[in-house]
Parts: sequence; structure tokens; C-alpha cells
Amino acid sequence: MTTAEIQGNRLIVPHENWRSKKIYAYCPSCDDVFGVPKGESLNCTGCRRACRDVFEHLVERINTIWRFFEHMRVQDGPFGLFRESDYPNPWSLQATYRALETRWSLVEYGFEEPYTPWQIDEWVQTILSYAHPESGLIEEPFAAEQTNRSQEFFGTMYNLSNRLAEVFKNMDKPDVYRVPLQQLQHYDHLTSRQSTLDFLVRDLWHTNPWGMGAQTSYQVDRHERILHETNQPDDGMVALVHHWLDEHQDPQTGYWFGGKATMNTSACGAYKLICWLYRTRNWKINHLEKIVDTTLGLQTPRGDFGDNGYSCRVWDPMLLLKVGMDRLGDYRQEEIFDAAARVFLNVIDHWSDEEHTFTQDKSKPARILDLMQWAVVLYIGEFLLGVPIFGNE
Repeated sequence: MTTAEIQGNRLIVPHENWRSKKIYAYCPSCDDVFGVPKGESLNCTGCRRACRDVFEHLVERINTIWRFFEHMRVQDGPFGLFRESDYPNPWSLQATYRALETRWSLVEYGFEEPYTPWQIDEWVQTILSYAHPESGLIEEPFAAEQTNRSQEFFGTMYNLSNRLAEVFKNMDKPDVYRVPLQQLQHYDHLTSRQSTLDFLVRDLWHTNPWGMGAQTSYQVDRHERILHETNQPDDGMVALVHHWLDEHQDPQTGYWFGGKATMNTSACGAYKLICWLYRTRNWKINHLEKIVDTTLGLQTPRGDFGDNGYSCRVWDPMLLLKVGMDRLGDYRQEEIFDAAARVFLNVIDHWSDEEHTFTQDKSKPARILDLMQWAVVLYIGEFLLGVPIFGNE
């Protein structure tokens, strides 16, 4: 890497300043990660080859990701629309959102972008031009026509509009867009004690704890925002959710439900609840040592946490370990560092040097900018370097 590529990049940290006690490096000959005490040479513990630390490998690859940005950006028309490789329409709101958030986070971490401030402003305005005058949601016109603006369509656009509002806020543009209050109220299921219990008591916890964990977190966030924006007092529904979750946590694993789902899916569901609800509201996290034990036990030699995990299926379990490290001090800390370093193998297994991006299956064209696999890289940095993640979400 050139000096310009290294300077200012937050993932390039002098070895003596790493948070972990060991420096982790990658050996291309052995295709493995190894750790050595600080101050020692980075010679592979297997073949003795001189190696580079894992972050040099990562930054070298990710510096080229802007080529994939330009490959997926729609070149005709207004600036800032992005496509998906397997999507039949000219552009995709999902791809456009992911590109915008990935771009913001790359710049935050010191990767030099090819876009000008004027282009970024046009990118934002292009997205805002698709805000529908009636729904107030940012809507993709192709999907609207193809679904006849179905209920499922509105649910998808609602979620994407929320995410875009959060990206605009991160970009110091909090006032350019807000999801209308009536849309929040339409999706609020915590309006009474009975409706809250009806939402919570569902078989979906057993088959898809990941989805239910996410939906429960969304519901709480949404309900709290409605109460705040309408100046209503606390109605006790969030406390009811909290109590119900405490009562239904599995003390053996620290996760919630599952049974008919894989352990990776259960870990992802636990992440949604622990990190989106418990941590952000400073609720007491029960059985945290069990959560750490269970999650460490899921990791495979190639760094994932089961189900040939990629993207969110790796990020989510990593975040459980991060909460454990933050709250439990030295409990299995060195094993957590080792686990974080091993995730590097998952990252490079899903990096395409030909396409300059992350991809789930390198035998097929990369579909979309994968925001969450990039986030996996950031959390390797959070664990080993102590470089704080924006918002620590």
C-alpha cells in the first residue's frame, strides 16, 4: 500500500497500540490466521514465512471497492442511483441505500472516496425526489407499479425509508427527511396490553428468532418515538415487552427460543434483542456469560458462526461477544480476541479480487454492495484495535 492509502485510515494502527495482547497476521501460504505476542516478528507459526497483519490485507483490498461502486452506479440520469445485478429493474432503492451508507462509513474510516461534495448532495436529492406526496415514504417506482403498491410493498418502503433517514442523520443532514408520524402509527402493534401480548406470543419465535428479535426491537423503537412525538406519557407497553423477554430467555444458552431454527439464527435473534433493546436502554442483561459461552462454541475454523455464515450471520454473533467483553471484563477475553481475528478468514473467503467487493458466492456476479460484510471488518477493528465503531451499534 502507498503512504497515502495508509495515512488517515483508522484500521491501520501501530502494533503497540492494538488493544489485543497479540498481533494477528495472515499467512497466504497456509491460508490461516495466527497471533504472536506484541514485539515479535510476524512469522507464520506454521511455515515461518514473514507475513503482514490482518488489517493491512483488509485495507489493501477494500481500497479498491470504489470500482464496484462505479460498476453498479447507474451512469445515465441523475447521480446516485444504484442497481442490483440480479434485479430486473434499472435501479434499486435497496442498492441505492446500501451504497450511500457504505460510502459514508468508508469515508468515516479514512478510505479516500472518488466523489465530490456536489455529487454527494445530488445523490441525497436524487433519493429525496422519490418521496411519495401521499405516503411520505421514499418509494421505488418500479416496485410500486409491479406490486400495485401492496401492503408488502409499503412495509418494504417503510423499512428502507427509516434506514435512509438514519443515514441522512449520520451524514449530518438530519432535517432533510423524516418518516411521517402516521406511518409510524400504522405499524405500531404496542397500542394496548392485549395487542402487545398478541404480537409477542407467536410461533415465529421458534422458527425465526432472528426475524422476531428484529421486529420486537423495531416495535419498541417505533412505540417510544410515537409517545415522544405526540407528548404522551409512558403507557407501560415497553416495560411489558421487557418483562416478557426476561421471562422467556433460555438460561442455558442465553438466547431466546429457537428449537426449530439453527443456533446461528438464534444467535442473530439474541443480537437483535441484546444490542438493539437491552444495551441501548441499559436494561440488565441476564445470563451474559452463557451468551458468550454459547456464541464462542458456534465458531467454525473459517471464522463464521454456523450455517456457512456471511454478512449479518457473522456480524450478529460478533456483537454478542462484544457486549460480553464490554460488560464482563476479562471473562474469556483472549478467546474472544482469537475469535475476532479468525473472522478475517470469513471476510477474505467472501471477497472477490475480480469484482473488488464482498460477495456471498464468488461463482456468481456480486449482487449488491454488502454493507454488513463491510461492518464485519469494522468490528474486527473494534475488537483487536479498540477503534470505536460509530454509535457502537
